[in-house]
Amino acid sequence: YISDSEGLTLSGTIKYPSRFIFDIDKELLHYETELPVDLVDEARKLIEQDEVKLDTKLLAVGDPLEHPVFGTGEVIGLDELNSCYKVRFPNGAERSISFLAPFLKK
Repeated sequence: YISDSEGLTLSGTIKYPSRFIFDIDKELLHYETELPVDLVDEARKLIEQDEVKLDTKLLAVGDPLEHPVFGTGEVIGLDELNSCYKVRFPNGAERSISFLAPFLKK
């Protein structure tokens, strides 16, 4: 059984169907209530945008980056499995920073 809630999130935005529902052949699913076509279309667009972002890395090993809390650091590795950079900061601390972090800049 797979269940998915509908309605709004705590922040008031629309809840989209889980991306995993789209990985199953529709013929194998029985819906209590069919998903609205416009909701499915919008969910698929968002999934596609997320996948493009995950495939796009802004930085490479050796690049500097500026973090709003930790300051200037250097990319020392890429963790493809978890979609994040390994970054070393001047104090010696190493952190994992998401490829999708909106604040990243060289």
